[in-house]
Amino acid sequence: MPADTNSTILGLLLQGTGNNDNTWGQLLNEQVIQLIEDAIAGRSAISTTGGNTALTAAQERSAILDVSGTLGSNATLTVENVSKTWIINNGCTLAGFTLGVKTSGGSALTIPAGNWKIWCNGSDVVAFALPTALSAVGAVTPATDTLPYYTSASAAAVTSFTAFARTILDDANAAAVLSTLGLVIGTNVQAFDSDLSTLAANITAFGHSLVDDANAAAGRTTLGVVIGTDVAAQADTRFTAHTRQRLTSGSGATYTTPANCRMIRVRMIGGGGGGPLVRRTTALLVKRRHLNRGPRSPVLVV
Repeated sequence: MPADTNSTILGLLLQGTGNNDNTWGQLLNEQVIQLIEDAIAGRSAISTTGGNTALTAAQERSAILDVSGTLGSNATLTVENVSKTWIINNGCTLAGFTLGVKTSGGSALTIPAGNWKIWCNGSDVVAFALPTALSAVGAVTPATDTLPYYTSASAAAVTSFTAFARTILDDANAAAVLSTLGLVIGTNVQAFDSDLSTLAANITAFGHSLVDDANAAAGRTTLGVVIGTDVAAQADTRFTAHTRQRLTSGSGATYTTPANCRMIRVRMIGGGGGGPLVRRTTALLVKRRHLNRGPRSPVLVV
């Protein structure tokens, strides 16, 4: 009868025909079915502090390799030069050192921290190639409040992505965005008005210079009517109306002009002596230089 052998990759038991009478079932379970399960979903824990670690057949057969330890030097895991895939979890405290996986005659593949899928192609250990787009994003260094973006068909970078920007991106519609920005139409800003647009399009440069004045004083300056410089103030007594006074001619009565008076108006009405009123009036403006000057103020003598 042919002797039992083992498969070259997973080391599964290959029983010779007629061998292992009464024990073949146990051997099948332990050295075939169990090993296949390990190769599909088994996990092996590997501890290292640096240097080279040659994996055992059982460790190599496992689908997942959990590597841990605080490195004091670069660490390398050596596997047999046979076709096999692994998911390797680099949970080491690297402390500036590296973890690599290689065949006995190949070059080490550096495994960054985290979970990675690798395989041995029969001569070297290599990483599964990711699509170019994913590789580009995976190459950037993440940071707080940043967002990756592509700079070309094969490269990526990161840009700022603030908390405020995220409050806009999570809005469900345009109305929500306007509310976030404080631009609610009718509440924060005025709705479009065609009349206002027409006004803005036709207002002159001088009009602009007037409507941007901060107060009435600035507006008077723009208009060239500064009180006290370009026009007189309303309170100027030179233009204040005073009380009328009736004087009879020949009586010697006097009219004392108010202070600061520059001009008086005299109306002369004919008649008198009980006779009929002569229908003629004469309006006379008597300037200050024609007024008699008393000791205190100018007077008009009738």
